[in-house]
Amino acid sequence: MSCQTCAGCFTGKSCDDTNPPKSQKAGEAQYFYSLLEKASATINKSSLDNDLAQHDHTIPTIVGFLSNNVYASQVALFEAFNRIDLVDFLELSRRCYNHGVMGMLIAWAWEFCQGDAKTLLGILSSGSLPNDDSPRKLALWDHLDEQAEVYEVFNGLDRGSAGRVHRSEASI
Repeated sequence: MSCQTCAGCFTGKSCDDTNPPKSQKAGEAQYFYSLLEKASATINKSSLDNDLAQHDHTIPTIVGFLSNNVYASQVALFEAFNRIDLVDFLELSRRCYNHGVMGMLIAWAWEFCQGDAKTLLGILSSGSLPNDDSPRKLALWDHLDEQAEVYEVFNGLDRGSAGRVHRSEASI
């Protein structure tokens, strides 16, 4: 299939995957984790040239899913993908999803880390035990929640509509 026949790269939707089920959170999680598995399967392929020849829409689908099609968040995630290796990008994506850092929150997290994907991954990976968050991670959570509150106030939105982080990783 030619890239000119689908809008997958620009809409966050893949040309061969269905939309995630909206009715159940478990279905959404299963969909997202299946995308991560599909992307990690490309790591084990023998030829990088072969991977490039078979234009894979998995990464753009992950980006579209996490960003909720917020352009600034898409740019941040694609920049992270370009700056760190695939294994780290998938780990960053998993941790963002588990903490509810999605949509606009990704752009604000990217801003907090001054566009450094390794710093963001390091912050999200720190304090993996419950109630063992690093001061930098707590500062990130506060920054994201404050940005969301400001966005809601100035746009006349209901409290919580811009999203909030899960301060401990969701166990789905």
